[in-house]
Parts: sequence; structure tokens; C-alpha cells
Amino acid sequence: MICSMFGHHDAPDSVIHSLTDLIHQLVKEQHIEKFLVGNQGKFDAMAYQVLSESVIPKFPQIDCQVILAYLPSVRPLAPIYKNAKTIYPEGLEKVPLRFAISHRNRWMVDQSDIVLVYCRCSTGGTASIAEYAKKKGKILYNLSL
Repeated sequence: MICSMFGHHDAPDSVIHSLTDLIHQLVKEQHIEKFLVGNQGKFDAMAYQVLSESVIPKFPQIDCQVILAYLPSVRPLAPIYKNAKTIYPEGLEKVPLRFAISHRNRWMVDQSDIVLVYCRCSTGGTASIAEYAKKKGKILYNLSL
């Protein structure tokens, strides 16, 4: 099973505890083999931190990939992603930069069985990707509920 994660760029620090608990639960109950995370904003950084510091050391067979919306030559990676395994989805180079994140996010959902979100409102990018995941029939978890 593959799980992708999305959340608000300004997610509060308090989310990390419930995020950690849910990720560990999914690993044990859903047998997640791979996690896909973005690299924009605070939620993505928290998700990557939980995976790299708490999950992968305990479950080294799990793959964690940071999915880029922009090539590092266009937008350099933040230091937290220095040792990350990164993927730049094929065809994304043809997408105008202003739509790169939404295209990347849909690509991530399309690759996934499970989608984990931290979405506290009904509008915006996180809400639209949660709606897209529902339409695609993905198992959806919302940390803000």
C-alpha cells in the first residue's frame, strides 16, 4: 500500500503528535510500503520529519519519497530534505509553474491507496486534493477531524 500526505503550509506544531500516531497506526494496520510527501510548507516538513526520525528507523523496509513540484534548480530544497529520496514526476516540466503543485499533488494521489490530510477548511489546495482523493475512491484520513 502507498500513502500520500497533504496539509496546510501553516499547520500548527501540535499536529505532529496525532500525525505520528496515525502514521504508526497505518504502518501496522494497513501495511504501508511507501509514503509520498511534498516539500512545501510546515505540514510537509512535519510529515517528512516523522517518517525519517520515527518510522523509517523502526521499519527500514518502508520507502519514503519526497515528490517535487519544482526542479531544485528552480526552487532549491530546504535543508530538512537534504538526504531525502526525491522524485520529479514525468511530464511536470511541461506544466506552468503556477500549476505545478496541484499537478504534482494529483499525481501523488493517483499513485496512492491511502491519502492522509490535515485539512481544517473547505477551500484551498488541501481541500481540493482531499476532494480529488474521494472522487478517485482513495481511503482518506483527515487529522483535523
